[in-house]
Amino acid sequence: MFNLRGISVNKLEKAKYDKERYRKNRDKMLAEGKQYRKLNPDYDKTRYTSNKELMKTQSLAAYQKNRNARLQQMKIYRELHKERINAQSRKWFSKNKGLMNAHNAKRRAAKLNATVSWAKAGLIERYYKIAQFLSKTMNEQYHVDHMIPLQGSRVCGLHCENNLQIITAKNNLSKHNNWEN
Repeated sequence: MFNLRGISVNKLEKAKYDKERYRKNRDKMLAEGKQYRKLNPDYDKTRYTSNKELMKTQSLAAYQKNRNARLQQMKIYRELHKERINAQSRKWFSKNKGLMNAHNAKRRAAKLNATVSWAKAGLIERYYKIAQFLSKTMNEQYHVDHMIPLQGSRVCGLHCENNLQIITAKNNLSKHNNWEN
């Protein structure tokens, strides 16, 4: 229960009240906030630095509490705005070709360094050909995945036939550089 101007209300009622108050006074509240930040430019910075550990703890707790809901929200957003996100990505890639070239060069170097002399090149090529064939015939993109990532944070795998698997692109991209034992 909250006490709002002498009236006891629950959280839901307070949230409705705050939302309606903001809707009615949005421009005024934004202007006041802007003015306050202009007069107190270091407020957020000093508030954070003076309570750094508390802020980190609260932020982490909020993230962990809402992680699954937030991931679900992001997934829905990406599905609804797929074209917009793709356009933004293409624009970013075209503006940052140097960064992408550096990233790709690092990936190729890691792959070369992770390729062992006893790896069977024919079998490795077969994985990539099968993935390409599946992509064409199944109307879904398939990737050749390194089960143990080449550039993992805890462990680095090898680029050899024993460390490869064919999975859908969606699963591979969601996996990132994570390794599940």
